Amino acid sequence: MKNDPQVRTQPSPRILLVDDDAIFRSEFIAIFSDYAIAEAASGEEAIRVLQQPNEIDVIVLDVQMPGMDGIETMEKIKRSWGDKRVVISTGHCSKDLLLDALRAKADDFLEKADLHRTMADIIAKHVRVKEKLDCGEGIDGKIAQVKTYIRKNLDKKVSLEAAADRVCLSPKYLSRVFQARTHEKFNQYSLSLKIAHAKRLLEQTALSVEQIANSVGYLNAESLIRLFQKVEKVTPAEYRRSQARQKVQRKPLREKNVRIRRIKTLSKRSHAV
Repeated sequence: MKNDPQVRTQPSPRILLVDDDAIFRSEFIAIFSDYAIAEAASGEEAIRVLQQPNEIDVIVLDVQMPGMDGIETMEKIKRSWGDKRVVISTGHCSKDLLLDALRAKADDFLEKADLHRTMADIIAKHVRVKEKLDCGEGIDGKIAQVKTYIRKNLDKKVSLEAAADRVCLSPKYLSRVFQARTHEKFNQYSLSLKIAHAKRLLEQTALSVEQIANSVGYLNAESLIRLFQKVEKVTPAEYRRSQARQKVQRKPLREKNVRIRRIKTLSKRSHAV
């Protein structure tokens, strides 16, 4: 039976290996050559990798590292990227370490001595779990995943190709079904979320336009200004000023309404007496 040309072939699973031992990382990569593996030599570097658009399926995380250790790194990962599967690795196992890993919500635990045997089974298991989560739903579920992916990455440039890769569809097919289901093109939807977030920041913060541009994934203020003006028909600075004027104008009305409510309350109390 021919493969559905609209559904892409599942790519090699992606693993983030976090370990300060360069020799161990080299050995790991040599053994698991069928996997696409990204490397990080510290917890801090791992966080930086995950902050970029990525398709990491499983994170293999060493416990003992200089700086931010494995447990602290995993806690940060689970708070920000709860869908990532994290496997703790260590050169020696202890009851206390196991309890710490479980409290930090590790998905699995292994000893480096079992690299050739146990680790292969563990990684394969968690890759299957992640694939099922990402690619096991119908089209509506995949569209929902794409929307969530865009929302969680407003501060980055998310391409149609990256989103399609995440839900195991071809970019062309995702583009078609996304527009059919949402009545918006992929790029229009992404832009609308970025502009809405930029508007909230303009209204609620004193951040500069440059800072807001960075917060919604643009390298400079000029890019945001151009797109913002195209959508809202005003520049970000003009929008901020107009919102500030409206806020000043609404204040007396709110105060008047508060006085009216107080008068009504007092009147009810006097009638009750």
